[in-house]
Amino acid sequence: MARKKSKRNNIDREVCPIPEKSNKTEKSDDGFLQSRITYSNNVNNLLSTQMLVLVKGPLCSGKTYCAQEVATARKLPMKTLQINDDLDSRTIFGSYSCTDVPGEFVWQPSMFSKCLKEECLILLKSFDTAHVDLVAAILSLAETHSYRVQAKAFVK
Repeated sequence: MARKKSKRNNIDREVCPIPEKSNKTEKSDDGFLQSRITYSNNVNNLLSTQMLVLVKGPLCSGKTYCAQEVATARKLPMKTLQINDDLDSRTIFGSYSCTDVPGEFVWQPSMFSKCLKEECLILLKSFDTAHVDLVAAILSLAETHSYRVQAKAFVK
């Protein structure tokens, strides 16, 4: 676990790296690798003090498993959102849609916005591949607990 300070927006954030899989066969009483339990506990402890915890590690190293264990320990549902090239800071929060009345628009929240209103653990998969504006929007949301979507619309 390492504390990093973002140079851009002066936000403290915790990064909990998960090492590559090892050939160790040491198991705890319940059959899980002890290192995975330790990392899950570290993330769980970090979430007690922070809204955002970044978990990084190689492909198939147990990041999703770690998040599932934290969600189970906190008795929260886990919502998983895959980050891809189609998502940017505007579409991840929602968009305006036309109504039957000409010139009238209605705000349609995205799945991410709906998840923010629930008490749940949100796992953003492939966050490291996100557009820079999306990363900035998520970090802003974590820092201020709100994000300005349009001139008069906020996501909290």
